Amino acid sequence: MLFSEEMGTPAKPFRMALTALIIKEKLGTSDLKTVEQIKENPYLQYFIGLSSYSNEASLDP
Repeated sequence: MLFSEEMGTPAKPFRMALTALIIKEKLGTSDLKTVEQIKENPYLQYFIGLSSYSNEASLDP
């Protein structure tokens, strides 16, 4: 279950956080570069659990 949206920023799903960390470690990039890579690559977006491609960043560095 995700945290309450009434207090602070809503939490991201566990799968999204874990797979973003896996991508970051495999590529050896910074948080900012990892978010940019995910934003530009539909395969990485699918890997983190998004159902369709988006040009918008789905994560914050």
